[in-house]
Amino acid sequence: RPGEGAEVEQTEEQAALSRELLEDLHRRESAPEWKEMREAQRSLPMFSERMTLLEALRQNQVVVISGQTGCGKTTQVPQYIVEDMVRREQGGLCNVICTQPRRISAIS
Repeated sequence: RPGEGAEVEQTEEQAALSRELLEDLHRRESAPEWKEMREAQRSLPMFSERMTLLEALRQNQVVVISGQTGCGKTTQVPQYIVEDMVRREQGGLCNVICTQPRRISAIS
């Protein structure tokens, strides 16, 4: 969804799902396991780039992420995207797709 502040209309079903996802996120955040997970995330290189990434996603339809093995590209980035959409009550619209470039070049 390009453009700062651009909001997409949700169907009633998507809006209901967005509200449900937000409630679920709030419940999860109060769990001790959530706090432990957040502490572990802070040690990964992608954590420091989280806000830059989310801003790039708000401004562009496609964002390509490249980084060292183990930096959190395929584990943390999708989570950051989903959490951001859920917090903005747009979780019902969210679809995240991760590809493996080596696999793509091997097929090409």
